[in-house]
Amino acid sequence: MKIAVTGPRGRLGQELLALSDEFVECEADITDFDGLEYELNEINPDALVNCAAFTDVDGAEEKLKYREAISVNTRGISNILEISWFPVVHISTDYVFDCRDGPYSEADVPKNPVNAYGYSKWGGEIMCSLHQEARKPVTIVRTTGLFGGISGKPDFVSAVLSHLEEGKVFVATLELRGNQTYTPFLAEGILKYIKSGHRYDVLHIASGDIITRADFAVRIAERFGYDTDLISTAFNYEIPNWKANRPSYGGLCTDRAGDFGVPIYSTAEGLDAYFQAKS
Repeated sequence: MKIAVTGPRGRLGQELLALSDEFVECEADITDFDGLEYELNEINPDALVNCAAFTDVDGAEEKLKYREAISVNTRGISNILEISWFPVVHISTDYVFDCRDGPYSEADVPKNPVNAYGYSKWGGEIMCSLHQEARKPVTIVRTTGLFGGISGKPDFVSAVLSHLEEGKVFVATLELRGNQTYTPFLAEGILKYIKSGHRYDVLHIASGDIITRADFAVRIAERFGYDTDLISTAFNYEIPNWKANRPSYGGLCTDRAGDFGVPIYSTAEGLDAYFQAKS
């Protein structure tokens, strides 16, 4: 089986490529329809995972960057689906919801995202829905709170550890709730889903438990042997340098994935794997 990966230099894209030689790079810019069509014809994949995304939540609040977010997160997946003759897995997020009464199941309908990034991802889901109505095989896989993996890209865990290693206080929000998901576990779940033969319009693959960022920061300190008194708590509006609103009661229900064998791991298991990878 040959599975194309758009966005192969990103956190998840790199993880998929390292997981199995069934994944192959698609380096085309998904906003360039002609270039994308040419490369996909060259690859001739059996399936595709769209990992290409604009993920700068605060940057998307700026007018020019919001246009970029829409171009990648909304129009980009539309280009892929117009070209595709193969099943597509599109990566999305719980930020497509207003996140006032999560966690959300696959049956819940996205509405009223709280920031520009969320709107751009919601637009991508709408594009997927339109193609699903035309009976194209596309699955929206929602995840959230990614950390770790071979890319080495900065994430919440590395930010916490960098403060603790220097004996500095880390400020974490009491409000932002969600699944804290270890990237290699997500990659494993996506491969399992593609090879299972099941087809859903929407599927959630994330950690099995939902906690606040403040709780997660404490767990990180405990797992790595640092003083938990260095974790300070605050509300969303008090977090330095946040331009965009953050949702408060988000998170994803993952029962559907577990029902047909996609592994759903806990936050603790993700942190243990992260710790072992760092050791």
